[in-house]
Amino acid sequence: MLSFYSFLQANKSGLYITPVDAIRDSILFEISTNDSSNHQNFSHDLSGVIRKGNGPQELLNINLSTKSASGDTLFFYSTNSAAILSIDAEGTVLERKSAPKNVFTNGSAIGINNGFYLFPVFNPIVSKDNLLAIVNKNDSSIIYFYRPRVPAGYEPAIRNMVFPIGAVPNGFAFSFLGDRKFFITNFNGDLLKTVILGESDPIPDPYIINDPSDSPGATPYITKIEFFEDHLFILMENQIYILDYPDLLLSKILRIKHDGESELAPVVDFSVNSEKIFLRIGREGLFTVDLNKNWLN
Repeated sequence: MLSFYSFLQANKSGLYITPVDAIRDSILFEISTNDSSNHQNFSHDLSGVIRKGNGPQELLNINLSTKSASGDTLFFYSTNSAAILSIDAEGTVLERKSAPKNVFTNGSAIGINNGFYLFPVFNPIVSKDNLLAIVNKNDSSIIYFYRPRVPAGYEPAIRNMVFPIGAVPNGFAFSFLGDRKFFITNFNGDLLKTVILGESDPIPDPYIINDPSDSPGATPYITKIEFFEDHLFILMENQIYILDYPDLLLSKILRIKHDGESELAPVVDFSVNSEKIFLRIGREGLFTVDLNKNWLN
């Protein structure tokens, strides 16, 4: 159940994982990546990094996490604390920052990059005209953008859900449930590129249902976007697509398998640092793949 509520995050200092509830008063743990062993048995290597609380280096919970496109910095967001803690490449927990105010946030992803925040904000009552908002940390200004794909009050509303989000040097990359494509936006909310990795599920004409329990679902084809060393790593349907940036040309597709077994592993999350790709495979635990720098050529 590790990191079910918050993505895995790795940088030079280690791999960071979020338990469902506080363990020994800690809500974030680090696994050192200095040794080269596979981390399928890692419980003895866990060390608490962020404690549960209201102190300067504490949070009440961790809902979401993300990585910057520069500086190898990780961010951990708490709705209950209305605050963010970050961890730099050396493993230092930096000063606690207040989360942006006056913005309604929903969804399962957040982007933080170069002093800007990207939030999913669609809500049939509070914010029904836009799906996303970019907040400038310096002056608290907010730019709303991206019109709903399905109008408020209609189905399939779930096709408005933004998931996931990743930082890129000049903005953010994001995708939607049911899509096999992702978008690049700058810090002004201008859409710069659309990258198609496959055929997305069609969005039917909007319709109304009488029973909310009849609301349709949508498949999360793209489940993680992460920037590393001038490349975007995109997890889609058990494969990691590596695209160079900013050209977004395909460098490599990684198909993850269990120790030579024929079946593809159900990879649901990953994070990368200079040595390894860390994988969460279903409910089976954490695994590693050595990073081959030739994949980035």
